[in-house]
Amino acid sequence: MRQETDPRDGDIIEYLDKGRLRLAVILAEDGNKKRYRAVSEDSRELVLTLRQVTHALPKQLSPTLSHEQLGQELKSIRLRAEQLVVNVDASDLWELLVGEMEEVELSTLADLAHGEVSAVTCLSTASLLRDDTIYFKHRKDSLYEPRNHEQVEALKAELAVQERRTQSREVFLETLVKALDSTPDERGTEFDKVMTDPLLRRYMEMLLHLAVAGENATDTGEACELLEDLQARLDHRLKGHASRKAFHLLVELGHFSPDENLFLLRHQLPAEFDDVLEEAAAALVAEGPRRLREALELGARRDLTSLNLFSIDDLETQDVDDALSITRIPWGWELGVHIADPCFHIAFDSPLELEARRRGATLYLPDRRIPMFPVSLSEGLFSLQVGELRPALSFLFEFDDNLNVGASSIVQSLVRVSHKLDYEGVEDRMEHGSSALDDDLRKIYEVADLLAHQRMADGAVSIDIPECKVRVDDDGRIWVRQRRRDAVSRMMVSELMVLANACAADFCVEHHLPAPFRTQEEPDPPMDERDFEHIPEGLALAFALRRCMPPAITSTHAGPHFSLGLPAYTQATSPIRRYQDLLTHFLLHGFLREGRVTIDGESAHLALSQADAAMQSIRNVERDSGRYWMLRYLEETLDQVREATVVEYVEKRGDAALVVVHDTMMRVRVSLTRRVPLGEVVQVVVNQVNPRADTVAFRLAT
Repeated sequence: MRQETDPRDGDIIEYLDKGRLRLAVILAEDGNKKRYRAVSEDSRELVLTLRQVTHALPKQLSPTLSHEQLGQELKSIRLRAEQLVVNVDASDLWELLVGEMEEVELSTLADLAHGEVSAVTCLSTASLLRDDTIYFKHRKDSLYEPRNHEQVEALKAELAVQERRTQSREVFLETLVKALDSTPDERGTEFDKVMTDPLLRRYMEMLLHLAVAGENATDTGEACELLEDLQARLDHRLKGHASRKAFHLLVELGHFSPDENLFLLRHQLPAEFDDVLEEAAAALVAEGPRRLREALELGARRDLTSLNLFSIDDLETQDVDDALSITRIPWGWELGVHIADPCFHIAFDSPLELEARRRGATLYLPDRRIPMFPVSLSEGLFSLQVGELRPALSFLFEFDDNLNVGASSIVQSLVRVSHKLDYEGVEDRMEHGSSALDDDLRKIYEVADLLAHQRMADGAVSIDIPECKVRVDDDGRIWVRQRRRDAVSRMMVSELMVLANACAADFCVEHHLPAPFRTQEEPDPPMDERDFEHIPEGLALAFALRRCMPPAITSTHAGPHFSLGLPAYTQATSPIRRYQDLLTHFLLHGFLREGRVTIDGESAHLALSQADAAMQSIRNVERDSGRYWMLRYLEETLDQVREATVVEYVEKRGDAALVVVHDTMMRVRVSLTRRVPLGEVVQVVVNQVNPRADTVAFRLAT
């Protein structure tokens, strides 16, 4: 703080230099700009501004002395002042003055403390009060205010807390160093010790937050300081920026695996179900068979257990929520799409329904699956397991012998699945099989193919982009599997799900049910076939078409879905895995049971909004997790030459292109040696990849 009286030639002053207080002697005013030439303790001449000067000490030195002599004098004053500080306690001064004076001069305090006023005693007293701020408050210049008793007690308590934190911080750092110097098995014990102590856990949670939030972490100053102190004790063995250091530390401690899913932690998606929900699920499982038998005996639902139902899923699927049937009727065929009906077991706004709403959907990750319902329900009571009596929402469609569509209906039913099939097995059966089931499959495909062509005629747009799924098995091996959407078995199941969902949408529109409708506007500007004439069939055309498509949106208001070629569309075929479908089931279930709308628009909209928030997080986590493991796959197959299709050029001129790498379906930028036609296949290799940094670069193979 500046003096009320400007410094004079020869004054010894304290000044601020980069946050530190130093001594200097004023030589002379430097012009008329409140700037002063001075000599510092290290005998350097410098220019000080009035703002830098805190106060002058009660002594002068002759400006005519040499710089070396002035520096030596200042050092001597500093040394003697430091020796005096240890002989005085600020509390003793405070006891003499509290309640007696509102403000006191530094010189008075120096006299009380040391019995004389000098440059040495004033500097010593100022240093004492600067280090111990509990008893006096520095007002301005050389004035100090004795704090009252309440203020002193509050500051003492605050200081005690800070001291405990400092001690716990030191214990925390020592514990980490000890843990890192121990065996991997012992590290877990040390980590548990930290997490059971509230004071130590606070520091670990800081590092956890920094590691999980990554570069988007906020309020991480203390965590970064912790890491720097730890780095000094670990000989700087943690590498990377702060969040990466925190991550590697947690890996070394055994709390994280090297492939820890930070995306899941970042979005705070629940992985487990609490005990109350697990108990509720167990109660349903215990009561389920009895309730189903009663429903069958009482005829409360249509008995379709005589139908030959079969499910078609991936080989590993256990949460089976749809099955198919086809039956000969006098005027043709009855096709059945039977969807698992959780609404038989749980009520809207019940704890399990609210939990499903909070989760939004089953989360599918490369190395694990986190269900929307407890496993005892999603893979047990709710799932259409072979041989088990199950409630269903059955969509029944009649076709004549020429496969012209006739009547359709939605019924609450009881079913029993006879066969669990997988997609590859269905392909083989349809091509080579000779059983009655194989004939049923071929007939269903015939229906599905006809329905697909009808939708295309009605304006639907088919975009065939293969889907690549990355999986990690229990041994940590990474597998990449490509699924073609136009595979016969997948096309058949997909088309029949579209049929059932369109039927559900029509029913909801007819009966004014506020279902979660999926709508998609027409492209703007409209698609013109001439814009695509120069693009060959295949990936280049598929990606060009996809770029034209506006996003589909979900709301409780019905409208056309452009790419499906339908006037209305909802989703009702995955109620075990997706909340939107479950909500549609509740609406259909209520109307079929009571003949009225049982969930009003406001309640449906609220439920949908709550689930949508979770769904956004799920989409992000699934996308980012899939990409991480795909980059890990590329890391393991770094030298492999891969084929890629040129699908787009970055600019109208130049050779920078976007290509789709066939074995991963990743769209990446590559610099070509020349501009080749869209759709041409080139060979590329990975140039560099860093899964944790989410970076990958390809180059043309040489």
